[in-house]
Amino acid sequence: MRCTALLIVCLLLLSPTTLQIALADGPDPTVWIQEVHPGGQTMWEHVILENTGQRAIDLSNWTLTDGEGTWRLPPGSSVPPGGRIAISENATGFQALRGRPPDILAETSGRFCLADKGDDLTLLDVTGAAVDQLWYGGTSGPGPEGWTGAPVPTPSSIPWGRVLRRTGTEDTDRAGDWQGWTEPRCGWLEKVPSPAPIAVNATTFVTPEGGWAALSRAIATADDELLIALYDLRSRDLTAAIAERARAGILVRMLLEGQPVGYSPDDLARRDGLIAALVEEGVEVGVTAPHVRSQHNRPYRYHHEKCCVIDGRTVVVTTENWGPSSFPSSGHASGFASRGWGAVVESPEMAARLIEVIDHDLRVCTVQWESRGTRPTDLPRVPSSPPTGPSLFPCNSSLLVGPESWGSDLATLTDLIGIATETIHLELASLEIEWGERVSPLVDALLDAATRGVRVRLLLDTGFDGEGAATVRELSLLCAQRGVVQVTAAVADGIPGVARVHAKGAVIDGRVAIMGSLNWAWSSVARNREVVLVLEGAEAVANLRRTFVADWAASTSASQPRVPLTLIAILIQSREGASEPTAFEAPVSSVSRDGPEGDQMAGLPWPSIGRTVLVMSLGGACWAIDRHLMFSVRANRRLKASVRKVIRRFRRFRRLIRRSGVFAVPGVLRTTFQVRDPGRRSPQAPPPPPPGPGPGERPVPPDPPLWGPEVAGW
Repeated sequence: MRCTALLIVCLLLLSPTTLQIALADGPDPTVWIQEVHPGGQTMWEHVILENTGQRAIDLSNWTLTDGEGTWRLPPGSSVPPGGRIAISENATGFQALRGRPPDILAETSGRFCLADKGDDLTLLDVTGAAVDQLWYGGTSGPGPEGWTGAPVPTPSSIPWGRVLRRTGTEDTDRAGDWQGWTEPRCGWLEKVPSPAPIAVNATTFVTPEGGWAALSRAIATADDELLIALYDLRSRDLTAAIAERARAGILVRMLLEGQPVGYSPDDLARRDGLIAALVEEGVEVGVTAPHVRSQHNRPYRYHHEKCCVIDGRTVVVTTENWGPSSFPSSGHASGFASRGWGAVVESPEMAARLIEVIDHDLRVCTVQWESRGTRPTDLPRVPSSPPTGPSLFPCNSSLLVGPESWGSDLATLTDLIGIATETIHLELASLEIEWGERVSPLVDALLDAATRGVRVRLLLDTGFDGEGAATVRELSLLCAQRGVVQVTAAVADGIPGVARVHAKGAVIDGRVAIMGSLNWAWSSVARNREVVLVLEGAEAVANLRRTFVADWAASTSASQPRVPLTLIAILIQSREGASEPTAFEAPVSSVSRDGPEGDQMAGLPWPSIGRTVLVMSLGGACWAIDRHLMFSVRANRRLKASVRKVIRRFRRFRRLIRRSGVFAVPGVLRTTFQVRDPGRRSPQAPPPPPPGPGPGERPVPPDPPLWGPEVAGW
């Protein structure tokens, strides 16, 4: 009792300031190592600490050690609540990588050098007690004291510019704290715009029909500043519209990707002519510079965004590059017309969020464009734009910028898919099913939604070499493996006035739209600067929903050519079933989800034991042996060549089949079957059979069997 009273008296004698200092000087588990850049020489190395607590922490005389040397933080060092501080021994190196000076210059003693191939790092407080640890790379032996398990896996040598970034929200001192889908680099946003939805007024449009009217009208309204960030600029008409605003005295700043994929020297020369015309009118143009080790850091693989901010109040985000195929002034592209989505959002707060991102990228990622004698392109007179803009509808909207906004496990994106209760309609330029050895978390989220009963429809571009059809088949295999029957996929074809689908969006339950520059592929998610808008409001997204429905109907129309089918159900050996495969055939010419043929299928003698594998052959035979699915095609030579080409290009099908074993397809009778001949666009008679061997000639041997699936898209 006397001890308790003495303690109370001592606490009362301490002033609030003294008590606060005492708390701040002690060990605090809320400070941890957030990010480490070990690449290159020591002048480039730096560490970022984060304070996850609710009060400032005094870091005076705290140290970082790799076991061979130390960095000591000078007196007066501190980190605010919820804040981060960057520590380096060389301000010049840090500035070159990050575009700003470090917060603290450390005092080095010993040989402090973070090895590119692997090392350990420990944060010690002023008393020498360990506060946090990191162990990474291919180092052998035990890790630092307090670390559990294996080190964080890294490339054989961490490249200059790449960083190790904490991804977990809890500190477990394990490798899982530092692993995720993205590839963080120096120069990423340190302060990510809030993804919280805000109330806005918005409208949506589609290209090519409504692209010019919406975008040119928005540009024409600029009275103060026009801020543009693009992957590509090819439209002379849009360039003329931008130049016109610059001539009117408007401040125009533009960010452009400096190394667009697949550009020939002639393509670059044409684009440089447009840029020169803008610079001549006073437009400030910054282009992303190449990544040169120890000279210029490139934070993002590509700047793939397609957006602009007008007068700090209007935001335009599209899925399309600013070219004539997406934004024809006539509303109808004469050549390679591109289906895309776009949105116009009126909101000063949304504009401020995007301005912050583009300003950062212009400062950190770009260099001033140099003409090098490029002759400016003669620009046309600006075509007319509508005198009034489209109707705006009240809705909620969020701005997501990648890769920083996705989250290490892509929860920001997958959670949006997870809100679906009825339908998900996707119109995509491309879709990657597998990311390395795992299924894409975006695809996983779609299949999880379908498992809950959500009807998923996916419309894919055909691709330049049949990639869309191959992706549909791969997705079909995955659905069969997991027993998912609520996913229907098709290749976009026959859409009036549209040659390709370049959209990158989804409409969920007819009231939420996700659209922007993000392709549903790992490289886009992990490496690129992308800008995505989320709109929530049935009226605001109605245009996108109607367009998808029309595009889907055109692409899955009964007038499209079909290849004869043979439906084969095969009973594969199972633990409970027969020891020999059992098979039967049911010829089918056309089966639809809602057609009468679906009811007729129920009367077929389906096997009642074991597992059923569904196989559809294109006018030929299918069979199954052990864990491999083989097929041959005997419809016609052209079709056979097309199928073989697809299989050669997508050999990962073989890995999927071998890994998955038997495909269980519950509810298979409710599946939609619609097979299109990928080798032709319109009905045509099959070629005549090859002539038999002539006198003295040996017969031509049959084609060897092909490995892989031949499953129609559902």
